[in-house]
Amino acid sequence: MSAVVRPPRATARLQIHAGFTLDDARAALPYLARLGVSHVYASPLLAACPGSAHGYDVVDPTRIDPERGGEEGFARFTEALKANGLGLILDIVPNHMAASLANPWWRDVLEHGQASRHAAVFDIDWEAQANPGRVLLPILGKRYGEALRTGDIRLVRDPASGRPVVAVPGHILPVAPGTAEAIAGDLGPDALHAVLERQHYRLAHWRVASAEINYRRFFDIDGLVGVRVEDPAVFDATHGRILGAVAAGHIQGLRIDHADGLADPGGYLARLRQAVDAVRPAGAPFAIWVEKILAEGEDLPADWPVEGTSGYEVANAIHALQVDPAAAGPIRAAYARFTGDQDSMADTVRQCRRAVIEGSLAAPFEALVDAVDRLAYAGWQERDLTRAAIREALAAVIEHLPSYRGYPGGA
Repeated sequence: MSAVVRPPRATARLQIHAGFTLDDARAALPYLARLGVSHVYASPLLAACPGSAHGYDVVDPTRIDPERGGEEGFARFTEALKANGLGLILDIVPNHMAASLANPWWRDVLEHGQASRHAAVFDIDWEAQANPGRVLLPILGKRYGEALRTGDIRLVRDPASGRPVVAVPGHILPVAPGTAEAIAGDLGPDALHAVLERQHYRLAHWRVASAEINYRRFFDIDGLVGVRVEDPAVFDATHGRILGAVAAGHIQGLRIDHADGLADPGGYLARLRQAVDAVRPAGAPFAIWVEKILAEGEDLPADWPVEGTSGYEVANAIHALQVDPAAAGPIRAAYARFTGDQDSMADTVRQCRRAVIEGSLAAPFEALVDAVDRLAYAGWQERDLTRAAIREALAAVIEHLPSYRGYPGGA
């Protein structure tokens, strides 16, 4: 058995999916070793949405995805890695999971609401004014009223369980216990609406999401719901399988997807480093890299216990070597003549940020405005600040932020 090279000398990214499984990847390992690769850098391997080609839409963090080879395929893959002297760097996704009915934790939340034992996993604002005590589900292809009238929303029985379910195009939704036990033929819109009003979710047209979504998403992707890994119990529930692989010596490094989506990236990374160090084989070094967008002149926070970033800033520098800066002036002039846009890049960035918080991210921005408004009203010093003034001030701050995000207790 060959020894694994430490630290990494060269990596090869392997995108594992149903069409290129862990067993397919295993066959490529001798070739990669001959090339001088020291570590395979693998895409996410935990159970994802059926048919997912990328794996960032995890539905079950407790097991290896069967479509990608499953637990047995992972065991064969890791044995082959060792036999070829290769290490494994695994891409993991702590920020979000799939807001999909294929996700049993999400499905349980839709059925039982805040009483679900998985409710604390997801970053849901249960007190949002538009959907108090409910989760907005923007999955309808028609406006809600039209969908009711045309039969796009139906109450039927699940043929497998015999239980009532709500059927909409592309989705079969659970029904809260005791809210729709009797199904007598097709319900009219009024009766069906009354049943839906008793559910822990609110069905809506997909365009409603930008203004009223009440769960944190991966940017503005409704199908990816934020996970509260800042909660130690949630961290443990979502990282157990990965840490088990670390303890077994199957993984020598992690790449953390979208760390800046987390409430406290530094706190998460410290917890992750502590958890890894507690279980990794004695004497075996372990590396952690983060996906991080660094602004020009920005450095990675010095207190993050990581080896570095996944290299976007290096890619930018390499690309810059291939661009002649002398062409910038003529290109800008041609663009201005063609579009009539005379604004500077800084002006364009500010306009785009304003467009985002007034468009696709309007709901989380308004939630921020509400939170600051409540803080202002709670004391006497700032009580006269109106919501409109707070809203404009926050928008102006966001327009001029110098970096991708700030951090608790820091810049």
